[in-house]
Amino acid sequence: LELAWTHHGPVVEPMDAAQIQAGDTILAGAATMAEVIGSTTQFLKINRAADVAQFREGMRDLQLQRWNFVVGDTDGAIFYVSNSRHPDRAPGHSWSGIVDGGDPALDWTDDPPWAFDDLAWSADPDAGYLQNCNNSPGWVTHEFGTAIDESVFADHYFGHDSLNVRGIKALEQLSARDDWDFEALRDLSMDTELLAARWYVPVLDDAYQSYRDHPSVPDPEALDLAAAILEGWDGRNTVDSTAATLFDRWAVLADDFVSLESSPSHPIDPELLIGGLVLMGDAVRDLQAEHGTAEVPWGDVHRIRRGDVDLPIAGNGATLHSLFMATPRTVEDGVGYVG
Repeated sequence: LELAWTHHGPVVEPMDAAQIQAGDTILAGAATMAEVIGSTTQFLKINRAADVAQFREGMRDLQLQRWNFVVGDTDGAIFYVSNSRHPDRAPGHSWSGIVDGGDPALDWTDDPPWAFDDLAWSADPDAGYLQNCNNSPGWVTHEFGTAIDESVFADHYFGHDSLNVRGIKALEQLSARDDWDFEALRDLSMDTELLAARWYVPVLDDAYQSYRDHPSVPDPEALDLAAAILEGWDGRNTVDSTAATLFDRWAVLADDFVSLESSPSHPIDPELLIGGLVLMGDAVRDLQAEHGTAEVPWGDVHRIRRGDVDLPIAGNGATLHSLFMATPRTVEDGVGYVG
């Protein structure tokens, strides 16, 4: 295999340079980290930081490609940065796909990346806290854009006004009180409530009450069982919860049918309600076919494994997300393994 290189970076298509003919269009990759070798040194520096000021100074090395960083110290200082060794790209152009490598106006490879102070960051905001659950920087507090004004940053830096269910939950809790201590914050990080359950279980119950006997519902007895399983559920995916398993299976089936990342808009189309009931019946029958019962504890299908140790674990599955992240990496015989 013969490799080729351009001033932008390595040729990735075709991989074998021997296949390149005169006049061919080739695809080359460009990255601000291509020749950076100081990542380990920077990680060591920021991990040795004794306070926020030292952490910020360590971040100025710009040897790390990305990641959100939130840090605090014993003096009460807090800091967030949407870190990026970010290319200084030309404005007014879409960078979401392949660009013309022959256009000098689009070539940023000879220019230094953005300076650290030009990134999206916030220190000691009036809200008294900072958070990030893979949300856009404007949502580091519950007052969008107050700590960080997203409008001054280019679209190619981050997706603007982006807030997922974990961010919604974190902001809801953090903004509700100001007496947080270490133990309370630890418990919050292990919170297993599914906002999708808070939003959609009442919707499903209303649909059940209204449309159980609708001609489009093929298996009302399955819905009776589902209603009994979900009744009184607190919306948390604890290891002994059978409702968590049923709702998760419904969510997998409904993922392309409804957005579970936001609360439903009312009024809801009756066809959507009936469709949701049909999928709930499917979820009941799927569990019965796989496990012999629809009442399957979450810990039976959501587990953590290290060597010969195999244990149930709470937290989110592959589709629904809670603050306690425990996403399965492999699935074997219907059981998701976190590790």
